[in-house]
Amino acid sequence: MEYLVRIRVSRPSNIGDGEWSAIVEREHTHALGYLRQGHIVRIWRVPGTTSNVGVWQAPDTTELHHLLTTLPLHPHMDVDVECLAQHYLEDPSWKPEWQMTNPVQSSTNTGQSEPSEGTDRTASLDHNW
Repeated sequence: MEYLVRIRVSRPSNIGDGEWSAIVEREHTHALGYLRQGHIVRIWRVPGTTSNVGVWQAPDTTELHHLLTTLPLHPHMDVDVECLAQHYLEDPSWKPEWQMTNPVQSSTNTGQSEPSEGTDRTASLDHNW
């Protein structure tokens, strides 16, 4: 399963430069492992901030939670996660299926085709989403 993960890192004022650099170095090593293992599929910096946005992969939300909470910088992160689903444009087998939700019925009064009373006059597109 894929997830859109937004992370904002905030450095506490009570952590000195040396300690912060050590945490960031451990974070870098840890995250590179996630990248090599395929847990981080893509990642981008958000210019002008201490934030990043990435596509992560994990079998379920429990595993994703474990991956995120074991990052060395996790205590200093605000994390937002959204589950992602495949879009039909990326499904090569998808084909549009047009169908009428309420077929037009013949009226005996006017001799013209009109929907019966109380029916929807619109057609719908079933996108199979």
